[in-house]
Amino acid sequence: MQQLKYNKNELNISKIKLFYTAIIIRLAKFCIFPATRRFFYRLLGVNIGKEVTISPNVDIVDYSLGKFLSLGDRVAVAPNVTFLISSSPNMSKLKAIYPKIYGPITIEEDVWIGSGVIILPGITVGKCSIIGAGSIVTKDIPPYCVAAGNPARILKKINTNDLGDI
Repeated sequence: MQQLKYNKNELNISKIKLFYTAIIIRLAKFCIFPATRRFFYRLLGVNIGKEVTISPNVDIVDYSLGKFLSLGDRVAVAPNVTFLISSSPNMSKLKAIYPKIYGPITIEEDVWIGSGVIILPGITVGKCSIIGAGSIVTKDIPPYCVAAGNPARILKKINTNDLGDI
């Protein structure tokens, strides 16, 4: 997992904007119309490609940093997926030795993410890959792979000849 440094101004968000983004994320999570759900995620700054399917109850942590999540064309995200753009021990004394980690998450085109998947900060999932349900993605997944487990590991390579013209 890569730990990236961001400009502090990029990470600061006013309390009013935080309030509005909290409302938008709840509207997006529970919206029954897929096109409207994509609209709400775009309002959060998520870069969403063409023909993307985002199921209900998808969570983005830290949703105020939505601009660091990118979903390529024809990505399918199943219910209960969590994208962790940042992770920290919050107010615990552990924050002295484990600072907040930020990292952009990039999901390339034609990826299928199964239900209940958790993707940690700084991860890239390569094109035409599949992430099995319930997996925890702790490191980058190369293109044309099937990965699953806790932590997710590559189970097999996808034969590009089987894909036809995409």
